[in-house]
Amino acid sequence: MGGTDGVSLEIEKRMKILQDEGGEVLTLAGEGQGVHRLLPLLHFDRPAIRQITYDVFESRYSGHQEELFHRIQEEAANIMAPLEVILAQLRPDYLFLHNIFSHGRHLPAALAFYQILKERPIPTLATHHDFYWEREHFHLPPPGKVRELVEQILPPVLPQLHHGVINSMAQKELLKRGTIKAQVFPDTLDFHASPWQKDSWNSHLPAEAGFHEKDIIILQSTRIVPRKGIEMMIPILEALNQEPILSRLRGRTLYNGKKITSESRFHFLLAGYAEKESQTYKQTLQKRLTPIPHSFLDSMIERERRVKGGKRFYSLFDAYPFADLFSYPSLHEGWGNQFLEAIFARLPILLFEYPVYKADIKEEGYEVLSLGDQAQKDDLTGLYSLPDSVVNTCVEEVVRVLLQSETAQRIERNAQRASTHHGKDTLQRLLHEAFPA
Repeated sequence: MGGTDGVSLEIEKRMKILQDEGGEVLTLAGEGQGVHRLLPLLHFDRPAIRQITYDVFESRYSGHQEELFHRIQEEAANIMAPLEVILAQLRPDYLFLHNIFSHGRHLPAALAFYQILKERPIPTLATHHDFYWEREHFHLPPPGKVRELVEQILPPVLPQLHHGVINSMAQKELLKRGTIKAQVFPDTLDFHASPWQKDSWNSHLPAEAGFHEKDIIILQSTRIVPRKGIEMMIPILEALNQEPILSRLRGRTLYNGKKITSESRFHFLLAGYAEKESQTYKQTLQKRLTPIPHSFLDSMIERERRVKGGKRFYSLFDAYPFADLFSYPSLHEGWGNQFLEAIFARLPILLFEYPVYKADIKEEGYEVLSLGDQAQKDDLTGLYSLPDSVVNTCVEEVVRVLLQSETAQRIERNAQRASTHHGKDTLQRLLHEAFPA
């Protein structure tokens, strides 16, 4: 918890609603900032847990299934002991679990919570942001005890357990795989909150990050992981920074009032962080972005603003006020927190039409610059690319949208639609439906 990833952000939104309604909210996690109770055994990044996850889902495990099952049980028992103590102390009225019973990256934690909930009838909402079967390199283990466990508890059926998913595709798949009827909790945002603006704190960001405010800033605020498809932006950025395009923009004024000078360039601002398993992907991006003006902000972005060791840290939302265009080339999203953030920040959005966008979001009528829905994967590198025709069309569309005064009206209409469908009151209503009075 406490990061800039979608799960952490959704947890914070639920906490705020529960607190506003008079609830006392305590958080428990294996790692994170601002967590009330840290229980490191819950973190999936421990070597023992990573090995179990690999043996269960990735290796076509050739060892003894009994030995693997015993390891899972042993780790679960280690987690259950402190969990029992915590629950006995706090005596919660409700439990909200995020991704415990879904993606499978910590099977012993799932087993521990499952066994505890079998004994304690606490009303519980288990929100599933993504499932193990949605991961390209995950597959069911061979028949036996371990597979039976996976199928039993990812996710489980218990009388007091209410299930939430974040898109209709997951809802349908869950029903198809068993008898679980899940409630859809799409991503939401408080559109009545104060806008993110430039101020005395983030005014230092351009100099520290190495970009100029006279540049045309394209913001990529997602985590740096392969499924975000960030490499698909590189040919577009290369074309935008060629002289024929820049010469058309010099001396012009963008939709937001920014004046373009002879020194202006398209600058790619990457504000998200790379997880441990994505460091190679980040290095590949860094190499390919070498000829393009760009900045990686991960070393200066934290959960919230603060000074540590004499160094100034920014929140993720400090990057948005400097942006002129939002990059969202994701190949897969559970829903799309950053999509809503870009709308809230009143930015035009350059978007790859990922499956959930097409299934759940597009019908709401947002006006975006589309990258289409077809991408080619290079089997050697694992990277994706767009058809040349899409790249060329996109470059022209970016210039058109940046220069049109009507763009401001379009993004305001996007904000009105998002506020209607995905405002704070939507999440509040859904939580009441999950736990009716």
